[in-house]
Amino acid sequence: MLDGGFPQYINDKNHHYLKALYESILYKDVMVRHKLTNEREMQELMFYLASNVAKPFSYTKLAQIIGVKHSQTVKNYLSFIESTYLIQQVSKYDHSLSKQMANAKKVYFVDNSICNKLAFNVSENSGRLLENLVFVALRRKHQQIFYYLNKYECDFVVKDGTKVTGCYQVCYTLNENNRKRELQGSITCAIDLGLKKAIILTIEQEEKIKLEGIEIHILPVWKWLLDL
Repeated sequence: MLDGGFPQYINDKNHHYLKALYESILYKDVMVRHKLTNEREMQELMFYLASNVAKPFSYTKLAQIIGVKHSQTVKNYLSFIESTYLIQQVSKYDHSLSKQMANAKKVYFVDNSICNKLAFNVSENSGRLLENLVFVALRRKHQQIFYYLNKYECDFVVKDGTKVTGCYQVCYTLNENNRKRELQGSITCAIDLGLKKAIILTIEQEEKIKLEGIEIHILPVWKWLLDL
C-alpha cells in the first residue's frame, strides 16, 4: 500500500530512484515530447492529483486551482500524462455516453509509491491508498472501469465488452458510522446495473450477507488479491 510495486524500489527503498523515475516520465515523456514549457503548472497539477487521488474533479476546477485560463489546457495535460500510463482517469458510469463524458472524473495512479511520495499527507489517508491499490489490481483484468454515483456511491464498476460484470466498494474499516452508507452504495449499484453480487474490500474484515436480494461479500483486500 505504501511502497507500491516497482521491484527496484521495493528491494532497496531508494527514494532517489523513485524521484528519478517520476521526473523522467514527467519531463521527458510529457513536457519535452509535447513541447510544454510551464513547469509550475505541471508540478502543481501532479501534486494536486496525488493529494486528491480517488476524488471527483472537473477540468474547469483544476484549471482554476493551477492557474490556467482554459479547461481544455488541463484536459490536454491530463491526456499527455495518461498516455505515459502514470495515471488513469475514471469516468462516472452512465448509460448515456455523452453524460458519461461530461461528468466529473477521478484519477488513480499506476503505483502507490509515487502517489504516496508525491502527495501532501496522503500517507495518513489509508482509505485513499487502499482504493488506489484496488484500482491497480482491477486495471490488470479489466479494460473498462468506472465509478457509480446515483444518490449513493460505489467506487468501481467494471465492464467486459458491453456487459457490466462487477461492482466493488473500498472501505478501510467498516464501522457504525459508515456501514450503512457503504452497504447501500453497493446494493444500489448492483440493483441498478443488474448484478446479483457486490464486493466490499476492507483491510481485514470478512463477512457474507444478503440484503435486498444482493449477495454482499466483505473481504480483506489481501485475500481478494490472492484470488485474482
